[in-house]
Amino acid sequence: MKKVSPPDNIELTTNKNQEAIRMKQKSINKKISRISQDTLIVGIDLQKELIGSE
Repeated sequence: MKKVSPPDNIELTTNKNQEAIRMKQKSINKKISRISQDTLIVGIDLQKELIGSE
């Protein structure tokens, strides 16, 4: 029996898929950090308003 090796392009597509997943994760992380920064800014603004209204 001859050993059948998988075609070379399988590894290439896997790498491309992993790269695509990595890029998606990066963009998701950027969105999350942007949201948390916005939330922080809103929280700070609210605190300033509360302190100012006392």
